[in-house]
Amino acid sequence: MGLRGLLMRMFLVFSVMILCFIVSCGSTSLIQNGTLKQPIVMINPDKGVKFGGGEASKLRDIKTNLVFELWDVFEYKKIASNQSAWQEGKEEYCVISGKGVELSIGQKVEVIDEARCLKSQFSIGDGTPSRRFPVGLVKIRIISTGQEGWTWTKSVEFE
Repeated sequence: MGLRGLLMRMFLVFSVMILCFIVSCGSTSLIQNGTLKQPIVMINPDKGVKFGGGEASKLRDIKTNLVFELWDVFEYKKIASNQSAWQEGKEEYCVISGKGVELSIGQKVEVIDEARCLKSQFSIGDGTPSRRFPVGLVKIRIISTGQEGWTWTKSVEFE
């Protein structure tokens, strides 16, 4: 066995190592486990509308309980932002409409997907105005029932 045979053998071993590395990295699961909790967000009417810069007053923060439900679907929608009078534009929102399935605090879940939006708009569908919240959505599977759907990111306490 000459130099050529040794190089071929080293190439083969190296190739097998690279292949094992790629397969092991590719099989990592993105599923996270968690427990359901009451979703709460802080809303501040001053955020995004301060003229001349500056921070919104923390004294105006409002603690809000979100609807604790699971929805089958949502849609992405570009919505005009109300950042300020001189700064116009549209932001991407997750838009949810209608009544979902009620969830229970303490249920164990798997998070199987995450929406790309960081803000959501919710309408119950009864004619009341939509509300906007500074929170995204995650797709979960309830471990005890196997039921899947979308809920607020704030609904899950990650392990």
